[in-house]
Amino acid sequence: MQNSNLSEIEVSKAIKRNIIAGCFGYVFITATITGGIFLTGFALRLGANSFQIGLLSAFPLFAQIMQLFSSYYIEQSGQRKEIWFKLEFIRRLLWIFIVIVPFIIARSNSFAHANSLWSQVGIFALLGVTLFSSLISSFAIPIWLSWLSDIIPSEKLGKFWGNRTAILSSVALISSLIFARVIDLFPKENNLHGFLGFTIIFGIAILFGELDLLIYRSIPEPQMQRSAKKTEFFNLIKEPFGHHNFRKYLIFVIIWVFAGSLITPFVMVYFIEHLKINYFTISFLVSIQTITGIVFSGIWGYLADKFGYKSILNIYIVGIIWTPLVYLFVTQENYLFILVPFFLLTGIANSAWVIATTGFVLGLSPREHKSIFIAVFHATVGLIAGLAPIIAGAILQFTKSFHYMFFGNELVNLHILFMLCTFIWLISLFFYRKIIEAKEQSIVFVIKHLVEGNPFKLLSEVFPLVIILKIEKETMKAVKNLMK
Repeated sequence: MQNSNLSEIEVSKAIKRNIIAGCFGYVFITATITGGIFLTGFALRLGANSFQIGLLSAFPLFAQIMQLFSSYYIEQSGQRKEIWFKLEFIRRLLWIFIVIVPFIIARSNSFAHANSLWSQVGIFALLGVTLFSSLISSFAIPIWLSWLSDIIPSEKLGKFWGNRTAILSSVALISSLIFARVIDLFPKENNLHGFLGFTIIFGIAILFGELDLLIYRSIPEPQMQRSAKKTEFFNLIKEPFGHHNFRKYLIFVIIWVFAGSLITPFVMVYFIEHLKINYFTISFLVSIQTITGIVFSGIWGYLADKFGYKSILNIYIVGIIWTPLVYLFVTQENYLFILVPFFLLTGIANSAWVIATTGFVLGLSPREHKSIFIAVFHATVGLIAGLAPIIAGAILQFTKSFHYMFFGNELVNLHILFMLCTFIWLISLFFYRKIIEAKEQSIVFVIKHLVEGNPFKLLSEVFPLVIILKIEKETMKAVKNLMK
């Protein structure tokens, strides 16, 4: 079913341009994502403590409340493309302040003192840019999703997200490895030379982020379907909570994301400070996760369209719920033997989460007031989950001296968070089982279909190059249909 008033050829071109633009945008995201290796490493190099690392990851979650105001703005004004472009242009330029932070500290000769005034100014500058960038990004998300969901036909939504995720993950993988290598070329010292790697990758990220926007300018905006009557802000906000299945899914995701947010900001801290792994090796490990995500994203999108989003969420939960406990057994001597298969399995599982979560929210949201449902979902999850990194940071500060021997491995305070995450995830299953989806099939049934399916058909759902060729083929088909 066609969602928009665009022609078939316009839709095909829009899909292709969206993915091309996203390739540039993901270079920006790879460098600046909170909880990622580069932003966390930069903060640690500046001398940030556990609580400040927690704040760095909490800001993007808290900022999701902006989606409520954004969605109301969309419903009242009907404007999307232009306001999104302006907001994202400003957001990406904000990161220029982070590029110049090391030069400011260098002029003050404060690198030698991690707790010096200018070093703390650098940390607060990073926190400030992250906060304002997150506020702008969160305001822009419902605008972008509303615009995009009016372009992509609903029956192709799962496949689109799967294909898009596979291709953009490939870009994230390549850029992450290159960025990591750049940083490792410079010494791990608190001087200007030691910070040059970070300034280079952040500068490149800003440039690619702006190029992303230039390509997006050529993507058309369908006429937005709006309610004929004006609705008060608080009445709009209440509407999603009255949707029974949407509410049950929201409760589950709140609990699940809260638990995950306890550890997300500190996994990289664990790698860098506790296991003493260099940036390229960390990027290599993450790349294993990314590659498996690329391979399976198309498959999950295909399976989601066929069996529903809860079917693949079931597989994700079984595959991921035990994973934080793996860190109890990781040491500096065995980390490669454990983490390589670990990241392989989590890559498969996490790609299912990305497809299922996006599809579930869009699928449960009605066409009218869709942006409100999207905003309420993200804002509610963000507000509650945003507490997790702050709580986790406080726990780590309070348990600095924690040490315990477990099967010959020294456990530290970070391991407390890993165990707590798994415990809360187990609690969330009580709410998860209440979610209803008509298409849901058992894990065994879905896997059996996957194993027994036509491998040549699955091939077209897997490799990014094949996906790009398919998009091009669909564009040509649309042109031929238009000429008939």
